[in-house]
Amino acid sequence: MAEQSQTVVRGLMRTDVPTVGPDTSVTSIARLMTDRRCSEVVVTDTAGGVVGVITAADLVAKHAQPHLPTYFSLLGYSFALDADQTERELQRALAAKASDLMSRSVVTTTPDTAIDAAATVMLDRHVSCLPVVEDGRLVGILDENDIVRLLVVEERDDQPS
Repeated sequence: MAEQSQTVVRGLMRTDVPTVGPDTSVTSIARLMTDRRCSEVVVTDTAGGVVGVITAADLVAKHAQPHLPTYFSLLGYSFALDADQTERELQRALAAKASDLMSRSVVTTTPDTAIDAAATVMLDRHVSCLPVVEDGRLVGILDENDIVRLLVVEERDDQPS
C-alpha cells in the first residue's frame, strides 16, 4: 500500500489525449471516439486550456428519451421538480456541437498529484476521468481504466518470483 501512495498521476496518465474545439460537431466527436477507441474527449480552447469534457455517457444521453418534468401544485401555483435536469437532458438531445454537449464544470488534476488522491477526487466528484493540467495547459488524462491497470501491476509486483 505504501507504493500506491508514492505513485503519482504522471506515471499513469496518457498523453495522447483526444481533443476537440468547442465548435466541433457531435458527429465528428462520435467518430473520433470510435476511431480512437476512447470513452472521453477533452474540449480545449486555442491556447490548450481545458474548457470541457465529453464522455461516451454524454453521447448516449443524446439519444435517450428526456424525462418530462414532474410538477407539484400548491395554493394554485405549479412548481417544476428537477427542471434543471430536464433542461440538461433537452440540451443534450438537441446538441449539435461540443459546446452544447460538454460538461463545463471540469475537475482536473496535476501530474504530481498522488494516485490515491486523484482516485478519491474521481469517486467523490462522480467523474470517470481527470484531465491533467500543468501551467494552464492540458498535458494528459487519467481515467478509471488507468487506475484499474495500476491494480493489475501492483498485484503482479506482489507475487513472489
